Amino acid sequence: PGTTGRPPRPDDVCRSGRPSSAIQDRRPLDGAVASRQSVRVTHSPASRPDDRTLHVLVIDADRRVRHSLSGLIELADGLVVAGSAADASTAMAILERDHVDVCLIDPRLPELDAGMALMARLHDRWPDVALVAMGWSDAIEHPALASGAVSFVSKCGQPDLIVDALQAAAHQGPTGTLDAGGGH
Repeated sequence: PGTTGRPPRPDDVCRSGRPSSAIQDRRPLDGAVASRQSVRVTHSPASRPDDRTLHVLVIDADRRVRHSLSGLIELADGLVVAGSAADASTAMAILERDHVDVCLIDPRLPELDAGMALMARLHDRWPDVALVAMGWSDAIEHPALASGAVSFVSKCGQPDLIVDALQAAAHQGPTGTLDAGGGH
């Protein structure tokens, strides 16, 4: 077991199939915020044709992960955190109240079934909001895509891959096709 206080679960492995040190101490995500000087996520205006700021809702059961992802998003050009939620009811309340372009969601809230149900509800109720699923294992990728996510990103990957996925998703329609209008 790592510093999380629990033994690794089957879905706590990265795409390589091996347990990740990120599972044990969350270095890739927490480190991104702790050492802001070492992570510079920039994207040229050419990659954002409409020059709009994208509003991102971060949905993850782990407070530390939400905090780290929010810090990463705030460092990225053209992205701003619209809110942060640990559960379905908070996420729904934020979407009712605030403008959101993209939801970054780990479907384990903490149970996978609850997160997949939330993704399906979000997709049905707010079809113009792009959903990007994330997780430690790509075992949840297919169910997440079937529940309405336009893409999946591994928490084990480099932080700039998360930013790239958010920006790309905002320019896709609800079915994952490129939206020539640059979002909604």
